[in-house]
Amino acid sequence: SIPIFGAQSVSWRGELCTLGPYPMMSCSDEGSSLEEEEEDQGAEIVAALSNARRSFSSGHSRPALVQFLRLIAIEPNLAPLIDEEVVAALEASVSALGNDPASGSILFNGTSRALPFSAHLAVAEGSFWHRASRHSEAMRCFERALDLDPSSAAAQEGLENLRSFAAERWHFRMLNDRARNAAYDTAIIRALHALREAGCHEPLVLDIGSGTGILSLMAARAGAAQVVGVEASGLLCDLAGSIAARHDFAAGARVSYVNAHSSAVTVAAQDAGQVGPRLPTRDGDTGGSQSLPRRADLVVTELVDSGLVGEHILKVLRHARSQLLAPGGRVIPDTAQLFAVPIEAPELRPRQRILDDVEAAGAAGAEVPAVFSVDAGSSSGCSRLLHGLVLDESLASRVKADEPYTCEPLAYYPHSSLLEYEPLLALDLDLARLTAAQDQAATEVSALRFTVGGAAGGAASGTATVRTIDAVAVHFRLGLDRELDRELDRGSG
Repeated sequence: SIPIFGAQSVSWRGELCTLGPYPMMSCSDEGSSLEEEEEDQGAEIVAALSNARRSFSSGHSRPALVQFLRLIAIEPNLAPLIDEEVVAALEASVSALGNDPASGSILFNGTSRALPFSAHLAVAEGSFWHRASRHSEAMRCFERALDLDPSSAAAQEGLENLRSFAAERWHFRMLNDRARNAAYDTAIIRALHALREAGCHEPLVLDIGSGTGILSLMAARAGAAQVVGVEASGLLCDLAGSIAARHDFAAGARVSYVNAHSSAVTVAAQDAGQVGPRLPTRDGDTGGSQSLPRRADLVVTELVDSGLVGEHILKVLRHARSQLLAPGGRVIPDTAQLFAVPIEAPELRPRQRILDDVEAAGAAGAEVPAVFSVDAGSSSGCSRLLHGLVLDESLASRVKADEPYTCEPLAYYPHSSLLEYEPLLALDLDLARLTAAQDQAATEVSALRFTVGGAAGGAASGTATVRTIDAVAVHFRLGLDRELDRELDRGSG
């Protein structure tokens, strides 16, 4: 094996100094002038540099990296002149090792000691960590590169790519949805007020799937004594921490963020002063939390996708309620309803989510039409399979598992509802009292029956109107505060 780092001490007099297998110089104790030594030294360095370059061009990246780094250890002034060559040898070495994070970390750490002021190296390391999905490390590398060279276009581009990756475009739509934000803010204020009225004077709030931290900040502003955000994305966790650090009220509420899945979060043990396992944290204050110091008084989350349950909100809230929420604690949202409407939309017909007949023949055992026609006014069956709605139980195996449904702006596509009456209630969930049975029911195939409405003029003319079911559109309603809902219902008469 090749020693990669471990620079040897070099005596310039009385011994043969080597750089890998290449002799650098031989210095006698007497008879040589300083000028001759410097000339010999320079010639040997040039020769050693040529050998390192030759090793790299021959495909021997790791030996070349060793030689480059030893050269810099002997002659530090070479560093800014050959740093791009060093980084190229480093990247080739990491690639040859299969971009393994552990090996790459060793190589980058050692090279950084030789090139501590290289923006080029910091960019390369940021790109390496980005490819390894270690986004927090990548962001720190790109930021360090910009500190070293504010004009680095590569560092700026890497940072922008990371930020785009972390905060996908739907984040911006959500953060700018004032009606939604106001509803959450009101619900959090009311929940904390109710907790204080019930004797909980220092409420602890747990924000699951905290993202950029907007709900955490709402809770802090509403008077929570402590807020812990849990976020699986390290990059978003860092971003939320930096945002919280800019708000005085967040520091007063001791806002902190844990980079973990909520199922990994524990509550500090209540006996013998023991605490739960240490968790990596990103903090909005200087303290931070390792695990919840006690059970939370309020759990808030927005862990929903366009089909309501695609981000496993049911399983997450069931775990939080049993393991992380205090007795008498509250959950926001506390109810959810999913509605379904079969629609006719010719432009969406080619984009249906059912496998075509060729792919389905083996799985379904027979060819089944991918588009369904029904007589207007007839009663038809529709099976529900969340993550996606399919139109017959026999087709459950034909849903594309990797793309169960899409989010389409129906305003852009001509469409019409096939229902005669209101949308169908497909799911009605009590999130504050969620049971395993409800969780299972929401992910199983079950019958959803509807009556197809007729087109105008069809019945009068005595002719049957055939309607085509091109898609099943779904939407959901989250109840953030059932007490407020009851007040509004009473007020409306």
